[in-house]
Amino acid sequence: MDNGWLQAIGIGISAVASTTAAVLAVLRYLRDNRHVLVRLKLWPTTPDEDPTDASVAVLIFNQGRPIYLDQINLHIGKDSMGIRTAFELPYELGTGRSVRPHFSLSDFEGAMEEAGEEFGSPSTHTDRDLPTMRAELQDGEGHSHWAKLDRGSRAVANALVGTRRRLAAEQRV
Repeated sequence: MDNGWLQAIGIGISAVASTTAAVLAVLRYLRDNRHVLVRLKLWPTTPDEDPTDASVAVLIFNQGRPIYLDQINLHIGKDSMGIRTAFELPYELGTGRSVRPHFSLSDFEGAMEEAGEEFGSPSTHTDRDLPTMRAELQDGEGHSHWAKLDRGSRAVANALVGTRRRLAAEQRV
């Protein structure tokens, strides 16, 4: 073999090693940023309760290192507000642990409108914004973790919008 072949083999091995190192770096970055899994769920109330209301839950699973939950916001349309939890924020969430703050959608919307009036920026969201609502979790490392409604929850939100419209139309008649 002459030097040309040895040099080509060395360059090939170097290229494979560099590519492998780059792929590992990207995978490590993705793993570090996916240490927290956030889900947003919406389900209808029972038949004897208000048909224009729904229950909302933000499911938070810690899949990696221990973290602190600094803030949990719910975004509906262009409006957003932090949710009230049974635990005090910041809250330490250990590895493999989960929390599930849940609340009534109508209570949240009422608190959002009340806060908007108090601070002089009225709430602008409409019922049509409900299927696109999103939850945002901010952790102690400065990361924002987002969740939107899954397919089943969007169906519940669309049904809720239809019920609210139908009842509003009945009241106008």
